[in-house]
Amino acid sequence: MLKQNLLRNLEQSRHIQKCPPEQACRETAREQQSLSRLRQQCPQNPALCFLNLYDRLFRHVSLQLLAQGYVLTSYQPHQTLIAICTQYDACASVRHTVQYRHRLKKTPLATNHTDPQEHQPACLCLHRLLSVFSSSDADDCQLLLDATLYHPQTTGNKTI
Repeated sequence: MLKQNLLRNLEQSRHIQKCPPEQACRETAREQQSLSRLRQQCPQNPALCFLNLYDRLFRHVSLQLLAQGYVLTSYQPHQTLIAICTQYDACASVRHTVQYRHRLKKTPLATNHTDPQEHQPACLCLHRLLSVFSSSDADDCQLLLDATLYHPQTTGNKTI
């Protein structure tokens, strides 16, 4: 449950807005369907797997907002995620995780590899955040952590 003062601040800054119940039902169904699709995908590339898990976290946060009568706006959604997730983890860790996600998104897939110095702290934070919302998604994140401990350098779908 998100704190009321956080919701009020996010609404005043236009990061979220009130959502009528009928829209909340439609949006909830859409977010749950999206979460289901993400869970069915199993990227072998650690970077793609991280992005998949990050997207799952976003769906969980959206669902929590919807359950409280709010919907994300298109205004700085990742900043909204940071504001919400810092209720559950250290601000610096959450910011690192979001920044790492942005770096991965900007890296061409052909050169996409995980740097253990950045990857592990981001995955650990993502694991802690997913644990708040879903044990099965947190378990998937743990599998990513375990895999990257033993195979830290990957390119594409091939482990080096």
